[in-house]
This record gives sequence, C-alpha cells and structure tokens, in this order.
Amino acid sequence: MRPIKLKLTNFLSFKELEYDFEEGPVLLVGENRSDEGQESNGSGKTAIQSAIEKCWLDYTSRKNVRDIDLIRRGQKESVIESWIYCPVRDQVLHIKRVLTRKGNKLELYINDEPIQFATVNDGNNRIIEWIGITKEDLSNYYIVNKERFASFFSSSNSQKLQLMARFSNVGFLDDIDNDIKVGISTKEHERSSILEKKSFIQGKISVFEERINECSLEKFEKAKEEAISKYRDEIDNYENSIESSKNTINHLSTENENIKRELVSVNKKLKEYTDSLSRKVDEHSLINKKISDIEAGLKGYREREIELNSAVKDAVDTEREIEMALGEINKKLAGIITCPKCGHRFLVDEDSDVDEEESKKVEILSLKKEIGKSIQSLRNDLSRLEDESRESTNSLKSEREIEISFSRELSSLRKNIIQIEEDIDKNQSMIENNNRRIKLEEKSILDSKNEITKWEECIKKMSEKDPGDSWEEEITRRRTDLYEAQVTLKDINDLLKAVESEIENMRVWLIQYKEFRMYLANISIKEMQYNCNEMLKDMGSDLRVSIDGFKRKADGTIKEEITPTIIRDEALPFNSFSGGERGRLEYAMILAQQKMINHSSKHNGLNFLFTDEIAEGIDALGLKSLVKSLNQFSFPMMITTHVVNQAVGSKVLKVIKENDISRIE
Repeated sequence: MRPIKLKLTNFLSFKELEYDFEEGPVLLVGENRSDEGQESNGSGKTAIQSAIEKCWLDYTSRKNVRDIDLIRRGQKESVIESWIYCPVRDQVLHIKRVLTRKGNKLELYINDEPIQFATVNDGNNRIIEWIGITKEDLSNYYIVNKERFASFFSSSNSQKLQLMARFSNVGFLDDIDNDIKVGISTKEHERSSILEKKSFIQGKISVFEERINECSLEKFEKAKEEAISKYRDEIDNYENSIESSKNTINHLSTENENIKRELVSVNKKLKEYTDSLSRKVDEHSLINKKISDIEAGLKGYREREIELNSAVKDAVDTEREIEMALGEINKKLAGIITCPKCGHRFLVDEDSDVDEEESKKVEILSLKKEIGKSIQSLRNDLSRLEDESRESTNSLKSEREIEISFSRELSSLRKNIIQIEEDIDKNQSMIENNNRRIKLEEKSILDSKNEITKWEECIKKMSEKDPGDSWEEEITRRRTDLYEAQVTLKDINDLLKAVESEIENMRVWLIQYKEFRMYLANISIKEMQYNCNEMLKDMGSDLRVSIDGFKRKADGTIKEEITPTIIRDEALPFNSFSGGERGRLEYAMILAQQKMINHSSKHNGLNFLFTDEIAEGIDALGLKSLVKSLNQFSFPMMITTHVVNQAVGSKVLKVIKENDISRIE
C-alpha cells in the first residue's frame, strides 16, 4: 500500500496545502522569507512530517508541543486529511482529523464509506490495524526523524541487539528464558532451604546422640536440684519485676497529678486569652465599621465635590457668556448718536433701540451680580467640603492605624491561644500515654504473679518426683527423638536429590533455548544483510555489507555482539566512507528493514519513506548521487534537506514561508 494524497488546512504555518504523493524520491527544501536569518529553518518542511505523523499516528515528534499548538496562529481549528491506497484489498483509507481548542475529532472512511468507532483511541487502533504495521515500526522505519533515528551502522551494540530482537521475533523465547531462570532461582532457594533443614536435623541428631550417652541416674538427681534452684531464681526475677512495676506505677501516677495541676493553670490562662480575644474581636469589628462609615462618607464627599465642581464650571461658563453679551451691548451703546435738534438718541444699528439696549444692560449686570454671588457660594461650599473631607481623611488614617494595632494584637492573641492549646494537647497526650504504661505495668504484675504460681507448682512437682522414674522416661524419649530425626534426615536427602535433578534439567533447557535464540537471530541478521545488499545493488552501488552476529566462544558461552562492516575490495569501517556513500548505506539499510517488516505484514506492508535530515553532513554531490540511486524505487519518498542544489537531478519541492504562511512551489 502507499499514500496517495495529503491535505492541510490551518496546520502550523500552512494555511492551505494539497499534495499528491509522487513516485520516487522528492527533495523537500525550504526558504524562510519571514525570517531571513533562519534561511531554510522554520520554513515548514518538518510541518509536512508532523502532519503525516499526526494524521496516521495521532502524535508528532515535536518536543513539548500540544495539539492546540498545531493550529495556525489566530485560527479556531486545523484539519489534516490523508488518503492511503491498498491494492491487495482495493481499498482507499481516508483519514480526517480536526484539531480544535476544545478537543479533537477523527473521521475514517474506506472507499468513501464512513467507519464507526466509539472513541478517538478506538479510531487510532483501527488505522494501525488497517495499515498492518505497528505504531513503533511506522515511526522508526517509515517516518524517520533525525532526533529519533538510530543508525544501524553507528549505534551501540545494545541498540543493535534490541533491533535484532525486534526482527528475529525472539520475544517469546525471552519469556521462556526468564521463566527458566526464575524456575532455577526458585529451586535454588528451595535447595538452600532444604540444606538448612538438613544441617539443622544433623545437628539435632548429634545432640540427641550426645544426650543419650550422657544420660545417667546421678545426672538426673543433680538435674533435679539444679532445676529446683533455677525455678526459684525465676520466682525471684518475677518478684523483682513486680516491685519494679509498682515503682513505675507510682512514678507515673505522681507525674499525672503534676500534669493535671499544670493543666488547671493552663486552661485558666487559655480562658483569659479567649475572653480577651472575643473582646478584641468585637472592638476590631467596631473599628472596621467606623472605617467603613468614614470611607462611605469620603465617597459621599467625593461625589458632592464632583457635583460642586461641575456646578462651578457651569456657573463660570454662564458668567463668561454674560460677559460676552455685555460686551456686545457695550459695543452697540458706544455708537450712540444724539440728534442736535430734537435730542433723540439712536444707534447706528437701526434694528436696535437705545433704551432697550440700556435696559438689557441693566438686566445683564443684575444677572452677572447674581451669578457672581452663586459662584462665590459654590466655592465656599467646595472649600468647606474640602475641609470636611480632609478631616475625615485624617480620621480614616488614625482609625486605620488603630485597626493595624488591633490586628497585631489579635494575631498575637491567636498565636498564644494556639500555643496554649498545643501545650494542653501535649499534656493530655502525656497523661494518656502514662495511663497506657500504668495498664501495661499492672498487666505485667498480674502476669508475673501467674508465672510465680506456675514455678511454685513446678518446684512442688519436682520435689515429689523420683529421679529413677524420670531417668527411664527421659532415656526412652531421647531414643525416640533420635529415631524420628534420622527418618526426617532420610526424607530430606531424597527431596534434595530430586530438587538438584530439576535444577540440572532446567540448566540444560536454558542452554538449548539460548542456542535456539542465537539461531533465529542469525537468520534475521543474514536476511537483513541480504536485503541491504540487494538494495545497494539496485542503487547501482559497488558497496556491500557484511554483518557478523551471534557466535559460540571457546568456553561454550554465546558472544552477543553484532558487528557490521562495509566491503569494497576489502572490509572497511562505516566512517571511512564519504557522506554520499554513508547516506546510500543508511537508506539501503532502512529500506532493507522496511522489506522485512512488509514481508511479515498481512497486506504486503507500506511502500513509503519520509526522512528528516538523517544523512546530515552530505554535500550537494553526495546528495545527487544518493537521489540518483534512489530513483530506482517506484514508491513515494520524501527527503528533507538543507542542501539546496537544483542540479541534483531529482524532483524538488520548495517550501516557502512568507508573512508567516508556508506554501509549496
């Protein structure tokens, strides 16, 4: 199967992109016109890789990037679509992901028919199932990122071993190997336990034999006296213990009385602090209310001040208008002409009458006087308001200082109360602990008295017992103990033999499984070697790869070391070749690994390769040689590179970023 189309809307720096995958290698180069200092970096080349990863695998190899960060800046959602064709099934899988700031959506279609699934995770599993290649293999061998790429030629031996374990499919053998090792470890622990029991029983047999040889009537008489003496010593010890317990009880009882007296004093102090706190809280509330009242008054003052200033402004504006009107009248009256014959006065402006204008002047002057008084009154009110406001501000400052002082007092009281409560809890805990100890000591006294009674009974029985009877009983018992121990030793030896046989059998199995694992691993190594050389041959290269794998050493152990060498007339190390030759080797190995994966896939696998600068350091000539060799393959390959050289003789897609928007030319 192969991808046939990719479509993006508002994904990262792409506003729109619709790309039909082409056969053969295509170089992705970049030009960042939005930031000339970046050259090709940040142009949007890797955005295409990220889009494929997100669409197919629901993740990107970009570090510390959330899904919402993939949405183009300033947009509400991003859409990623991909079409993949499978000729075996004659099906086209259409994947559509919609990324939003509130969550993501997934739609799947096969031949334009929608596919139903419960959750996005279920849909992701359907995609991987349809492609038939694991998520890990897709990200390691088909969408190859330089940050994630581990070159087979330059990787560590442990990395090579992990890789071969993947291709040889020896995981089930690892499980069997671990099970056998666990089984051997379990049986060895069992053997150690059996050996400990054997040693213990052998010791008991020696003791029993020695006790039988030492058993005599005289010894039993002496033993009787020693036992009675021992019992009396035990009684003395328990009597001393009783006396010690009584002393401890007295001490603890005295200590409790002292603590209780202290608690009375502490509780009294606690009540004083609590009462004081209650009063202070009430006073604090009154102060806060007073502050609130003052602040409310200041707010009223500020509102009244605004009103008065507005009124003064309006009055001043009116006064200014009156002055202007008065000026106009005075201007008119300055032009009075008196008739020398009749004495009639008239103005140059025939529409105005002198008497009317003079009357207007009188009215305006009167109005001006009233406005002046009003302005003065308003300014007086404003001045009084400012004085009252200033007085309230000073009062507020004073009350706030008092409030701060009260807050400190309250804080100090609360700390004192907490400390006293902690002291009370501590003292009560001490009393409770002492009471528990007293009960333990009282129980100890009772137990000691019971033990004294028991030992007194033993002394009584031992004093009444005949040593001769005891000797007969003891010699019979010791012989019985010896016989039972010998029977037990025989059973232990039989069990030990069986366990050691099982351990030996499992060690043989372990060697056989290791050899089988080595066999499977070498088959995979030779298959990879063959595939890689076939790819190199198809590329027209004269280089060949030889991979040395698992071998049995002279001591019988297996050497787990994978060593690749490059052959051109002679065996040479990988790093001795040019950048172009190394790049050709890397791509040949990736394609060889793809072939192994595809052969094991249900539907012939996936024919596609996207690489992000995995052949870093390759020059233009080396890139030209690499691309020319890859032209032998007729499936989509996309190679991102910083080497911009149109003379490489391959298809080139140029990703240009301009005004923070990427496009393909």
